[in-house]
Amino acid sequence: MTLLDMFARSVHRVPDRSAFRFRNRRVRCRELDAVARIVGVLLRRAGARPEERVVPMLPNLPEFGAGYLGILMAGAAVVPLNPLLKAEEVRYVLQDSGATAMLCL
Repeated sequence: MTLLDMFARSVHRVPDRSAFRFRNRRVRCRELDAVARIVGVLLRRAGARPEERVVPMLPNLPEFGAGYLGILMAGAAVVPLNPLLKAEEVRYVLQDSGATAMLCL
C-alpha cells in the first residue's frame, strides 16, 4: 500500500477529520485531497511527467502536505528541500537530483 493509497482510504473513511492543524487553521482530509488534486493537475499541465522529480521547497505549513501529495498524484517523485538552505545548496540539490519542477510559496 502506498502513501497515496493510505491517504485515499482516510479521505474515504474520515473526510472531515483534521489532516492538519496549524495555529487556529484546520485542514480536513477532504480539503487536503481537493487541493492536492489541483496541484497534481497543474503540475501535469505545466509539463511534469511520471517518474520526473519535483522539489517542494515549502516551510512547515499545510501547503507542504498538499504539495507533497499533489506531486505524488501527478506521478512524479518528491525531492523535499528545506527553504532555509543557501542558494549554492539549493543549486546543488536541483542539479544533483535532476528535478524538472519546483513548488514554492
